[in-house]
Amino acid sequence: MEQKALSDLAKRAKKALEDGVISRQERDAIVAAIYADGKVSVEECAIFRSIQEKIWQGEVLIAES
Repeated sequence: MEQKALSDLAKRAKKALEDGVISRQERDAIVAAIYADGKVSVEECAIFRSIQEKIWQGEVLIAES
């Protein structure tokens, strides 16, 4: 993934987590961006892993609607 796209992904993830709740739509958009080029970089994996960890630790909730 090129640097600008990676930066955009990081911004999208940060915005999705700002309110402590991530919607399934936001999560799906982040995953789609990660897989858009057909390969997952270490940096993309780290961004998604950080989201997962925040969910597991209860720092971020998943919106049901």
